[in-house]
Amino acid sequence: IGMYAFAGCDRLRSVALDVQYFEECAFCGCSRLRTASLPYARSSVELFANCTALESVSMPVAWRLRPRVFWACSSLATISLPSVRVVEQQAFAYCNRLETVFLPNLYAVADDAFKDCPRLSNDKIFAPDRSKNTCPW
Repeated sequence: IGMYAFAGCDRLRSVALDVQYFEECAFCGCSRLRTASLPYARSSVELFANCTALESVSMPVAWRLRPRVFWACSSLATISLPSVRVVEQQAFAYCNRLETVFLPNLYAVADDAFKDCPRLSNDKIFAPDRSKNTCPW
C-alpha cells in the first residue's frame, strides 16, 4: 500500500487487510478509524499517526514498530503486540489515553517511544526485563 494511500479518509472506520507492506503514513489522519486488523503487516513510519479514534489494533507478525507509528492516537488505551521486539522513536508519543502495553517479546525500545503518555506508568508496560535495553539510534 503506497504512501498516504488512505491518509485523511474521514469515512474510514475499520480496516482489515491481508497486506504485508505499507509505505509511510498509509492511514495518517483517518480521524474516524476505530479498528485495524493487519495480520501480515510490517510496521511503517507514521502508519496510524494522528488516527485520533483508533482504539484497537491487531498486527500479530509486526516485529518492529517504526517511528511515530501510533503518534497522537489519543483513543488508544491498551495495546498488545506479541511479536514486537523493537520500538522506535516516538512510536506511541502523545497517546493521551494509553494505559497498558503488552510487548512480551520486546528487546529494545527508544527512550522517547512513550513520550507524553500521561496515563502510562512503568508498571503498566508488560515486557521482559531485557526491555531495559535502548535502541542504538
